[in-house]
Amino acid sequence: MKVKYSSVKKALVFFLMPFVIFFSVRWLFVETFFIPSESMVPNLLVRDFVTVNKFSYGLRHPWKNKFLLFFWSPARGEVVVFKYPKDDRIFFVKRLIGLPGDRVKIQNHQVFINNEYIKQKKISDSDCLKCDESFEYFYESEKDYIVRFSKDPTSSDVQEFEIPKGYYFMMGDNRDFSSDSRVWGFVSENNLVGRVSRIWLSCDKSLENEDVLCDPRSIRFDRLLRGVH
Repeated sequence: MKVKYSSVKKALVFFLMPFVIFFSVRWLFVETFFIPSESMVPNLLVRDFVTVNKFSYGLRHPWKNKFLLFFWSPARGEVVVFKYPKDDRIFFVKRLIGLPGDRVKIQNHQVFINNEYIKQKKISDSDCLKCDESFEYFYESEKDYIVRFSKDPTSSDVQEFEIPKGYYFMMGDNRDFSSDSRVWGFVSENNLVGRVSRIWLSCDKSLENEDVLCDPRSIRFDRLLRGVH
């Protein structure tokens, strides 16, 4: 029995179309990432699963580490996923603190941008019921987000950075326990992946021997679909 060529073509298109749509959406618009460390605590917890808007800054090349078109510049304070500058196969999530051309100074847990202090307001224990007692918590930048510091400072050194054109300065919200631009330097705009927009799933535990698979018995329902600021 002969099969018409047009029927084979239609069947092939029907079979491949879902894959084309999936990878197109993943490349252009949205991708999900798993939070494996405590560097962004308290805003992002270990085993949070987040969605990233990959169209937030522009259109990336599908296989080269660069943008085809750059539409919008990242804004200070955004939570960003990017490729690790020392190995672009690894993805990091941090908060964008410094923009190209900025001068960043860090002293005694205080951050200065172009000699202007980023305001911090300590959160009282009564307003921080779920906070770890071994840390201090602060609203930073007019309550836009929360950062935390160890009560036993790990360093009192003054650090100063001047950010070159086309690069950004990233820091974790868990300031004393984050490997970030203070350690490994600036992030190129070509390494930006997108802005973190929402937590779509969060779990206290993973399945045994599967770190990136959520144990459904441990879902943190209070974090589902929470926006990230």
